[in-house]
Amino acid sequence: MALVDTALDRHDIPSPVGAVANAARILGYLGAAKSPLRLTQISRPLGINNSTCLNILRTLVAEGFVRVDAAAKTYGLGRRIVELARDALNHGENLGALRPAMEALATKYGITLMLWGRLDAEHLILLAAAVGEPLRSIHAELGMRVPLLTGSMGRIFAAGLDRKTQRRLFDAVKWQKPMNFDAYLREVDETAERGWSLDAGSFTSAMWGLSAPASRNGEQVDRVISAVLLSDQHDQATIDRIARDLMAVGSG
Repeated sequence: MALVDTALDRHDIPSPVGAVANAARILGYLGAAKSPLRLTQISRPLGINNSTCLNILRTLVAEGFVRVDAAAKTYGLGRRIVELARDALNHGENLGALRPAMEALATKYGITLMLWGRLDAEHLILLAAAVGEPLRSIHAELGMRVPLLTGSMGRIFAAGLDRKTQRRLFDAVKWQKPMNFDAYLREVDETAERGWSLDAGSFTSAMWGLSAPASRNGEQVDRVISAVLLSDQHDQATIDRIARDLMAVGSG
């Protein structure tokens, strides 16, 4: 089974449609903004002509993907985005069977389970979470985005990257415990051999992370299911059992 999908980079598209690409960039920029933005606050950073940007925004407003404050002349994401996100999670990601399995494991071991999907060539996005005791304080906001090689999840995706890309994306992660790149690569190789990964407090010093691929009907893996536990919460035997259960859920 292949562990990664290597066809996610926009540069792989031979003839991208400019208006569609710009609309997607505008939506992404509005989503990342902490407050509504004026036209020039959108067009200038994105390098889009003002009139072109305005026409795209008007179209997105008409379709409900963007809302406009006519008085302030600002733009923000519209509620239609919420509808799309709900449909993507409920149907596109086929979470019907995964959710109860994740909740069962979270309760069984007192850990937090997270389902991460590959968003683009450099990022993961949180698709679902099941938070168990005693980890209720863990921040698990659906839709949150992290660098591709973050924590135990990244060791699964790193196997499909060339060495130069591995190094660049490894350096993009803010590791709490400094980690040697060569040691990281050895862990990537171990992950590929056994089918699951472990981050023993390198990304977050007080937490350990375990991840396994979450495949769909034999497709290349673009999702991983991850367990987060306190560093002193379980012994090695229990960690091995959690890893096996993760693999079973991910392949189910």
